[in-house]
Amino acid sequence: MTLEENIIQLLVEQADQCRQNARVPMTNFRVGAALITKNGKIFSGCNVELANYLYSICAERTALVKMISEGDDLPVAIAVIADTNNPIAPCGQCRSMLYDFNPDLLIIMATTRSSEVLIKTIGELLPYTYKRSDR
Repeated sequence: MTLEENIIQLLVEQADQCRQNARVPMTNFRVGAALITKNGKIFSGCNVELANYLYSICAERTALVKMISEGDDLPVAIAVIADTNNPIAPCGQCRSMLYDFNPDLLIIMATTRSSEVLIKTIGELLPYTYKRSDR
């Protein structure tokens, strides 16, 4: 699947805008995400840190949970952005969760420090994932 450049830019912009809302008292590392579904709806999220770090949630999973809670179920692409030297990729936990919803999901990786954007499928980022069919 390919996305039009204006959709990619829109997702990166919305992810960056949502990044500003991140709650990051421990790390001060703000991450934003915006995903688009097959229906064209966009859901954004930011990371939320808690004192018990195990209960914190990443931006990508926040957007995914919002998608589900709003009644949608098929993400086709997600943009992730942070203030990093290079475009940021989802963590392992996020990769696993995203893969579960769409093994062909496009991951748009961006940084606030340049216009560089990398796009890969979740399968390229997590090539040997656990699949329900493996049971």
